[in-house]
Amino acid sequence: MLRNGLLLREVVQRLEGFAPLWLAESWDNVGLLLETTRSLAERVKEVLLTNDLTEEVASEAVSRGVQLIISYHPPLFRPFKTITQDQWKSRIITLCMENNISIYSPHTCFDSLDGGVNDWLSSFFDFESKRPIIPAKAPAGVETSLNLAACGAGRVLQLKSKITIEDAIQIVKSKLQLQHVHLALAKGAKKSSCVSTVALCAGSGSSVLSGVLADLLLTGEMSHHEVLDAVHNGKSVILTWHSNSERGYLRSLQDDLSKLFNTEVGFSISSTDLDPLVTV
Repeated sequence: MLRNGLLLREVVQRLEGFAPLWLAESWDNVGLLLETTRSLAERVKEVLLTNDLTEEVASEAVSRGVQLIISYHPPLFRPFKTITQDQWKSRIITLCMENNISIYSPHTCFDSLDGGVNDWLSSFFDFESKRPIIPAKAPAGVETSLNLAACGAGRVLQLKSKITIEDAIQIVKSKLQLQHVHLALAKGAKKSSCVSTVALCAGSGSSVLSGVLADLLLTGEMSHHEVLDAVHNGKSVILTWHSNSERGYLRSLQDDLSKLFNTEVGFSISSTDLDPLVTV
């Protein structure tokens, strides 16, 4: 399809209208992370969506001829002291600059967003009610059309009817297209035990899920001691590996952004973006 495209600043403005940067956690590094010189004048016509910006994904972006990468995880997080070819992130930045590819990262903006990553995870379950674990707050003086009551970190679901832990495992494996997940049963529980509440957080959710009242916790990763604490407090845990709890959202995001940008900009999903961890 022949696309007219938009200037990068117009694309960024629309992205920030979709998910304002103030939704992000204070520690996060979100928004436009790399702007190339040519991007000030040339139009963005094709965008590549990825969960992680690896060297394989950067090479794919070059081969696809895109002008912008939206990387859910920010590839630029800690300060760079040097940009040299012996560092993999430096090589990515150099490659993107040489090929006029800008980089945008939404990360926890999309976690908090109503309809974002955590709501995508929530959609796996038949729930009666849903609420953020940590509600979002707009900055003082900022007006927003977002439903703030539905925005924030993590989600707690009250299920319409009880399901077994085994049912929950099969739902998660099916929706995430995984052969295996990691399970920690609550003290005294069995896979045939029933749950009526699920608390979830994409990625590394232990800090968000800590102290929440729920029968089952779903996240990408938790430490050994955090899992021990959960099971001794009556909560079963399903872990999927970090990015497996996020990557499938890109399909939903592709649909949302395609509607937001109509036919002006095209969005494709990386075929080389994979979780580095596999169970063998």
